[in-house]
Formats: sequence, structure tokens, C-alpha cells
Amino acid sequence: VHLQSRKGVRLPPLLPAVSMLVVYLLAALITLRVSFPQLDIAPLLATSAVTSLVLGLALQPILGNFFAGIVISLEKPFRLNDWIKVGEHDGRVVAINWRTTHLRTRDNDNVVIPNGRIADDRILNYYYPHPMHLERVRVGIHYDTPPYRARRALLECAAGVSGTLDKPTAEVYLLSFDDSAVVYELRVWIEDVAQAPRIASDLRARIWEELKRSGIAIPYPIRTLEIAPRERPGRTV
Repeated sequence: VHLQSRKGVRLPPLLPAVSMLVVYLLAALITLRVSFPQLDIAPLLATSAVTSLVLGLALQPILGNFFAGIVISLEKPFRLNDWIKVGEHDGRVVAINWRTTHLRTRDNDNVVIPNGRIADDRILNYYYPHPMHLERVRVGIHYDTPPYRARRALLECAAGVSGTLDKPTAEVYLLSFDDSAVVYELRVWIEDVAQAPRIASDLRARIWEELKRSGIAIPYPIRTLEIAPRERPGRTV
């Protein structure tokens, strides 16, 4: 209460729950000792230690997720509403519990990931230290088009697309000379990675319209097939 009201520090949801659990256990032991002074709690603590060992071996996966959740709450590699990627799953963090972390995907599905797996896997946080993200769109342009015309047309496509940022400015790179086209890459900065598929779709639509208007062709792959003449069998007399 003091940290949140006076200093504006918002603790992770798991940390207050664990702290309260420890406080309740200590309060229970102190109350038992004060209420029954003649009671020797040493055997009770020894029995509790043996019981805890047995339960710890039986509940090792659950306890592993529990302590991993504590580490996540202390280190804070991600926060609520951050967009992260863990393994093959990416989504917005909607809940951090004592055992699992919940992600909301772009398809509005809820993915529940054990905290132990998150602690062992690589985490990609798209929102920390800032939510700005680089989006890349590749396009092949005909060899007859000079590079300066291609760059100018692609830069004009990035202007005005909803969700893109004016600063840092967009850039165009010439990547490779392929068999049927020169491959360029348009790089734009966006403000929310959750909107990346929609922004990439809008960019591709603008690229098609702008290149069509400028008379710049997007060539199809062309293959030339040569068929050797078939020899006719000689006539026999």
C-alpha cells in the first residue's frame, strides 16, 4: 500500500501473494507459541520439514513453476500488457500467476505457458525498453527501373500509412539481384507490434498502387524451356 500510494510503484501480482503467505505462516507459528507456552514446536517443525521434503519431491514440477514465477516477478523481464514472444508463441501478457503466464494472441486466443518453461526459454519483449518496432517489406522490381526511381517510389508508399512513424524515417535497401527482378526492402518503424500484420498488408497494397501509377513493373518469374529436336529413326530398306 505504501509503495503504490506514496511512490507509485506497482508490484508484480505474484510478489504480494507470496509475501502474505510467508507472513501468515510466521504469524501462525508465533500465535501457537504464545497461546501454548508449554508446547514444544521442535517436533512439529521436524515433522513439517519431513513432510515438506516428501511434498517437494512429489510436487517438483509445480514448485519449479512456482519459484520461476517468483524470479519472473522480481526480475520483471516483461510486464502486464507487454507484447512478448516465448518459443513459438507470441502475444500480449494479460496475467502473471504463481504457476503460469497467460498470453492473448492476435487471434484473441489465450495461451497458458508454465513459468518454468518461460524461465528456461528465450524471451523476446517487443515493448521493452520501448514499443517501437521495425517492419520489413520486400518487393521485386524490374531490371529496367533505375534504383533511384525504385527507392523514391517505395519511400512514398511508407508515408501516410496508419501505424507507421515519421521518425525514425523509412529506409529502402537493395538486397539482391535475382533471376527475374531486383529485390528491394522497405523498412519502416511502427508504434505497436500487435498491428504489424495489418500495417504490412497496407504497405503492400500501397506499393502495388504506387508502382502501378509510376509505371514500374513487378516482374513475374520467367523460365525459358528449350526442347531438343527429336531424331527420327532412319528408314531401313
